[in-house]
Amino acid sequence: MLRIATETVLQWIKDHPEADVFSIDQNDGFGFCESESCTAIDKSEGSQSGTILHFANQIADVVAKKHPDLQLQTLAYVYSEVPPKTMRPRPNITIRMCHYDYCNAHTIGQCPDHQKFITRLEGWSAITDSITIWDYYTNFRHYLIPYPNFESMVNHPRFYAERNCTGLFAQRSNVRQQGGGEFSALRAWVFPQLMWNPDQDGWSLVHEFIDAVYGTSAPYIRDYIALAHNAVKGEENLFRIFTDPKTMKFLTPEFIHASEALFIKAEAAAKNDPSLLKRVELAHLPIHYARLYFYTIGGTGYLSKEEMPTVLDSFLRITAEHKIKQLAERCGPTVIADFAQKVKEAPEFITDW
Repeated sequence: MLRIATETVLQWIKDHPEADVFSIDQNDGFGFCESESCTAIDKSEGSQSGTILHFANQIADVVAKKHPDLQLQTLAYVYSEVPPKTMRPRPNITIRMCHYDYCNAHTIGQCPDHQKFITRLEGWSAITDSITIWDYYTNFRHYLIPYPNFESMVNHPRFYAERNCTGLFAQRSNVRQQGGGEFSALRAWVFPQLMWNPDQDGWSLVHEFIDAVYGTSAPYIRDYIALAHNAVKGEENLFRIFTDPKTMKFLTPEFIHASEALFIKAEAAAKNDPSLLKRVELAHLPIHYARLYFYTIGGTGYLSKEEMPTVLDSFLRITAEHKIKQLAERCGPTVIADFAQKVKEAPEFITDW
């Protein structure tokens, strides 16, 4: 297998002379090798990163002789996130460490949920000076749910830069065929700014975008973002990248109704500008989705039966106008239609007992 993999990497290099980094990675998710020899390496190294790095190092040695200017990279991800005890990456290997499934509500370094990751990052930093980061900034099971993680977004690039990480990939959901995601355009503008210069004030960039893009509606958009981030203060409001909305404690009927009131004002302020109104409606979409989602499980405190048809019509119109075709990772082509049908067929619950 090592011979085949090495030949494959050399063929990649031949086929892509424009590239200067090639990945030798484990599969996504779980499923590490449990053979006797691999298990022995992992046990000795105290982590499944032992077999991954042992494998990548051997390929790196061959590549270094033929292509000394090229870099290989391998993931420190899920089961390989823990650094090995004695094994070291070759000089031409970059470790791409994944900040996978930790708290997104609170910034790294200021939330106990991140401490395990910080310790592991420090462990990798002790054995290599070539580390890049793969970080995650959306709910992959509910792209459109309100997701107030701006504290993470505006602070993480600086945190990584201060620890000599040399790159950052920020994975979200702003690809149209995968769903819109809350404030996707805003985030897709702020992130590159902070990657270019992580010492900038991230919140100033957020407000700059809001003022430039939302015009007369900007004060209400700004108030909504402040409302959401005040709602998730405190360790009890932790949420991650696969969190069920029912466990996102800030998503109370009171929060949703206060948010709805702000977006009604924002849309009223944009009524004479069709282009602006379209942008405001897209920002409003996560509140529509939250109300409809909770309605499907009996949440009449979020949305009444009488209000439902109007909110559902708005949801379907906005997703169609913005070509949003997915609500979560790996959904089928009918997911939005299926969701609408689920809303229409939502059971009624006894609520007066």
